[in-house]
Amino acid sequence: MSTPNAKICPRCGQVVPAERGVCERCGRLFRTPFGEAFDPNKTQMFYNGAFPVLSPPPAPPLPRVLRVRRWMQRLRQRARHFLSHFART
Repeated sequence: MSTPNAKICPRCGQVVPAERGVCERCGRLFRTPFGEAFDPNKTQMFYNGAFPVLSPPPAPPLPRVLRVRRWMQRLRQRARHFLSHFART
């Protein structure tokens, strides 16, 4: 096909302009008549601006066992910090 603004009739093989919905030779109706000009970049998107950044989803809550372990670790750290003040003097 030499012209990009054309389609081929599947029944008779005639080259038909893209804007027509009927084959001139056999009269076959096309399912998708094209009423607009051919655009080679129609499936590509060009965007000059910055894309919006979505915030990450919230982390799922920790199981109770891990929450208790984390609480115990923080409690030990605070106790060490508190006792270190008495060890210095």
